[in-house]
Amino acid sequence: MRSTIYVVIQFMCLGLLAISTPLNTLPNLWLLGFGLGVGLGVWAIISMRIKNLSIMPEPLNNAQLTVNGPYRWIRHPMYTALVICSLALVMLEPQVWRWLVIVLLMINLWFKAHYEEQLLSQRFANYASYQQRSKRFIPWLL
Repeated sequence: MRSTIYVVIQFMCLGLLAISTPLNTLPNLWLLGFGLGVGLGVWAIISMRIKNLSIMPEPLNNAQLTVNGPYRWIRHPMYTALVICSLALVMLEPQVWRWLVIVLLMINLWFKAHYEEQLLSQRFANYASYQQRSKRFIPWLL
């Protein structure tokens, strides 16, 4: 149930931002930011070789710990990619309610990542050492 709530909140936030963004007026700078987010997300998916891919925080039965690609530096690059893309969308139409949506998204992803890391620690014996050499969302910072 907890996982489902995280995913529902995540998709509600993303959906609200997507449907409220005038995509026909994307300035180049925000399009570049959106592209960087998409690129990071695609790189993360390719690095996982897609077999570990799930929207739920629980690791799949056949999952393996991915520590290559962007996962060398960031434990949750797809969450970072979602925030980068969302930030680009909010900046196109910066309204208070849209800022509140992205803040809700970031809080939700923070809790979802924390929960996911608890599950990964239980599943993979080497996860604690991986946590020591990587950051949660932003390389070298956070």
